[in-house]
Amino acid sequence: MTGERPTGPDSRVSTERIAEMLPRLRERQGVPVTVTLGERGLMISDPHPRLLPAYPADGPIDTTGAGDSVTAAMVAALCAGASHCEAGRLGNLAASITVRQLGTTGTARPKQLRQRLDEWRRERPQDFDD
Repeated sequence: MTGERPTGPDSRVSTERIAEMLPRLRERQGVPVTVTLGERGLMISDPHPRLLPAYPADGPIDTTGAGDSVTAAMVAALCAGASHCEAGRLGNLAASITVRQLGTTGTARPKQLRQRLDEWRRERPQDFDD
């Protein structure tokens, strides 16, 4: 859809290009769209493109299962009535926990999610300016 072809496993499409193309994809599909961006976070169409930054993960990480954590947390949040933006933030939050669980497919328990959310809001309140 972007007209760009990956050149290898580390190639990336810029967030600017994704923001440019997201409205077209949303219009074509007729539903909200989420694009995961790894350590950059994710971009949603709410209905306009919006970057939801990831919570920074310092130290060693293992990305196994991070995308699954994002998806599971977002689906659960949406099913519970959350907005697309709220669900995206929860997805980022879950991924920030699972990537720190080395050598195993991590999970994020409710207590961990609450603790990490408190940390995130304290350390990076600008990520929650709505």
